[in-house]
Amino acid sequence: MARPIPSLCDGRVLVERDEAIVESLALHHLMTAGQIRRLHFPDVSDRPIRRVMPRLAGRGLVAALSDRARGHGKVWYATALGLATLGLPPVQARALVAGRSRVAHTLAINEFCVALTEEARLRGDQFGHLHWRNEVPHKAPGGLVIPDAVITYELADGSQALRFLEMDLGSMPVPRVQEKFLRYASYRRSDHWRAHYLAFPKVAVVLAGPYQRERLEHLLRAASRILSGIAAPPVVLLAAAEDVATRGPLAPIWHHPEQGEQRGLLG
Repeated sequence: MARPIPSLCDGRVLVERDEAIVESLALHHLMTAGQIRRLHFPDVSDRPIRRVMPRLAGRGLVAALSDRARGHGKVWYATALGLATLGLPPVQARALVAGRSRVAHTLAINEFCVALTEEARLRGDQFGHLHWRNEVPHKAPGGLVIPDAVITYELADGSQALRFLEMDLGSMPVPRVQEKFLRYASYRRSDHWRAHYLAFPKVAVVLAGPYQRERLEHLLRAASRILSGIAAPPVVLLAAAEDVATRGPLAPIWHHPEQGEQRGLLG
């Protein structure tokens, strides 16, 4: 039975699932109705989501952008009121004047994590909207390391797999991706990460957009050169978005720069 959640803003209550939807949007910035449905209404028609989102929008907790040019229809986000209802500081509300590339990048990150949620259900593992965070800053020597997402995947046996996700839609030059590898290496050497993680998360890079196979091969060679010259380098895994979409994020589609055999994301 849904648990009522008090709203501090207007005296009314949110049921538990409604709160989870607003919380998802607060944590993950932008999501399509389809992603919200798969995350919170698995194995049902899209009729419930067509009722819920207008109701939440009517209360001013969420709002939508239009992204019909990409076939997504409405793209939803949490408003400042939605954040305040969850007890989050209003300063965390984003001014959603979002360029199309920004929208596409955020939706791709969340699509990966929603797909991971679906696979976790099938396996009996734990992974839901609270198991990933978008763009969490990490202090490192010389600046910040900001993964596209930080993923904590809980396996059925109680163990956890920690991953930093990097999503490249093809707009980032390979030298910029290489630079990110160096930043992760600097962060690992600093030991700052020990305040947040029991083990240093592996870096999972998804290459999407045009020429992703060619870019994958190029980046594998570059990563091998870079990481071989670094003391205690981070573990880097690379996959083509086409493989993620067709075989799933947990399939043995991930390439290690220094190993020929492909592995799964959790390996």
